Amino acid sequence: METSRNNKLPAAALFLLLLVIASEMAAPVQAKECLKRTRGFRGLCFRSRRCANACRKDGFAAGGKCSGFIRRCYCRTPCAAAA
Repeated sequence: METSRNNKLPAAALFLLLLVIASEMAAPVQAKECLKRTRGFRGLCFRSRRCANACRKDGFAAGGKCSGFIRRCYCRTPCAAAA
């Protein structure tokens, strides 16, 4: 009985390793997202929809979100690649 268990353990470990490798290969590459403070939004930010609209008016197509302890509006923008 113990030899049967010993034969299954390496097969299970190999299966899990292949599963992890396959999931890493299939993961899409995402660009890092940076946040910039908007100029068009005044006051505290409690609704991300209002923030996103203000960011779109400022020229940030990706919208925005409310963030931070003091609840400021930040616009989403792709980060510049470091040279």
